Amino acid sequence: YHYNAAAKHPEHLHVEIPAADLAELEAALDPTLRAQSLLARLRLTRRSIPPWLAARNLDGDLTISQFAVNGADLGPLSARFTWRGANLTFGSLQLNLPEGLIRARGSLNLASYSPVCRFNATASGFAWRGGVLSAQGEFSTSGTGTESLRNLQAEGTFSGENVQLSGEDSFDTVSGNFDFTFSDGWPNLRLSKVQAEDGEDSWDGEGASQSDGKLIVDLEHDGHQRRVISTLAPEIPAPAALTSAATAQ
Repeated sequence: YHYNAAAKHPEHLHVEIPAADLAELEAALDPTLRAQSLLARLRLTRRSIPPWLAARNLDGDLTISQFAVNGADLGPLSARFTWRGANLTFGSLQLNLPEGLIRARGSLNLASYSPVCRFNATASGFAWRGGVLSAQGEFSTSGTGTESLRNLQAEGTFSGENVQLSGEDSFDTVSGNFDFTFSDGWPNLRLSKVQAEDGEDSWDGEGASQSDGKLIVDLEHDGHQRRVISTLAPEIPAPAALTSAATAQ
């Protein structure tokens, strides 16, 4: 911690943590979300911002060597931020996953009972279905814990190379738009303006995930229809598994 009265943000905070779960970070922010009166705690009146929070004016940087969500290790996380009043602004945030990299910038508003989060993000180098995916877009959510997952909304564009959606459907390149939510209690993915290159053929279409985890993509090329049934899981079924499934049918 460093204080400089002449600086634009008088307080500077440098945080290094060997390992932390998202739930622990949310718990650290809990004092900023507490209501200040009985009626406010019962949510019968609007929550007031305590004076110490309204006066907050600092910048900082955060490094977590091993960041986790619900106990699942994701990798190193680093961020630079400014905190003025009830607003946390992240000028940069980076998460190095075992496969892939996420870079983002955005804000976290702590003025209400449920924090409101809005970010622009890019993801690159993600291994999926034998190929590599990249995506960019905007996402927002509110609340903490499982509530934030239920309220998650994301939209943007994606592209991929050498993607094998099923045992019989492989594409040199794929691209399109996506819309993603958990509003129905499961990963609800919608794909639009899909373009898929298969050798010399170019397919157009759209896709959607199902509640059982299947991803169904309907494509068209020169009047020919093609339905591809895949899954949201990143792995490709082993040849032995495909053979067994075909024999069972």
